[in-house]
Amino acid sequence: MARMRSRVRLLLGIIAAAVALIAGLAATEAFGTVKAPPFERVAALSLPDRGGTVHPIDTGVVAGRPTIVSLWATWCVPCRVEAAALAALRHDPSQPPFNLIYINVDQKLNPADANRFLDAAGARDFDYFVGGERSFRSITGALLIALPRVYVYDAMRKPTAVFTGFSGDGPQGQLRRALAAARG
Repeated sequence: MARMRSRVRLLLGIIAAAVALIAGLAATEAFGTVKAPPFERVAALSLPDRGGTVHPIDTGVVAGRPTIVSLWATWCVPCRVEAAALAALRHDPSQPPFNLIYINVDQKLNPADANRFLDAAGARDFDYFVGGERSFRSITGALLIALPRVYVYDAMRKPTAVFTGFSGDGPQGQLRRALAAARG
């Protein structure tokens, strides 16, 4: 009986340590210490696009424009708000053009779910890459998937803003200001 109690205490200790580790990792991201990866790390990836063709994800990037890299998933409710904000910015004729690298990180993406997600956000015309959890970890270096995750880079590919969620006037206002700052 004493041996059983000892094992239970050990197991509870291990569980408590794991919970503390996970909470610490989540808190680190929640308090804004997330840094943008170098653009080269993102650009080094080759992923399948929505049609299944694999190519470097920076293939469509136009030189001289700021670039937004957005990591999203169909199950992520805040990602839907962010996608709608990106669509509004992209379709706004007064908004100077910007590059968008849109990477889905669902564990197993169902194309019909992705289409519903994009339709609901007004972003059906977005091209996207299918990266899965592995690409999320490769880009971010994070163990936990926290979404939405948005990086803004200037025309020289230097990071200028990171978003792991949005507050205040929401994603459209924050992204608009981040793009303006990226333009200098």
